Amino acid sequence: MPVWLTVGDGGLIVGPGSTHASGHVYREIEPWTEEALSRTPFFDPAWIDPKSADRNRRRNAPAHLPGREPGDIPVPLDARIRKARYWLDAGWDGDSVPGTRQGQNASGRCFWIACKLVQGFALTPEEALPLFAEWGEREDQLDEYGGCFPWSEGELHHKLADADRGEDRDGRPRGYMLAFVHPPVDPDRLKEFVFASRL
Repeated sequence: MPVWLTVGDGGLIVGPGSTHASGHVYREIEPWTEEALSRTPFFDPAWIDPKSADRNRRRNAPAHLPGREPGDIPVPLDARIRKARYWLDAGWDGDSVPGTRQGQNASGRCFWIACKLVQGFALTPEEALPLFAEWGEREDQLDEYGGCFPWSEGELHHKLADADRGEDRDGRPRGYMLAFVHPPVDPDRLKEFVFASRL
């Protein structure tokens, strides 16, 4: 059933008597009172032009982005590193995050992992580099012929620095992966915790 709609701020107005391209005629279902009109939203060009959404997002970006300053992430650094290491070793299903093969988007895959370490686990490039270097030296890093072709620390640090300059493409805050990765409990650490909690 067609209804009337107004988009304020000098924008589009569809009111009673307006005809849709399908032939339906809009009719009033609520009186046009001052109170009703005051609830009319401000016109956002992004409703029509997706490019304007990107411009508005950049223009309205906060000066401080969560996760970019020390103390923003409540999870201690050692726990973030432990979770990131576990993810690299076990992935989502128990298998380690695989290496790359030249000619099969190796650079893009490497950058994707760098983004997970820096943005997903809220690590700085310097904090993430030792973990990333271990991954980059594994035997499943291959050249286009199937021979071992490890990543250099310089290449990996460059990927991490690029990841640190940007934000998550889906708008997730830094540290978003910390809630999804749960390494097994270390029995020795658990004993220390239980003992300390009883003092």
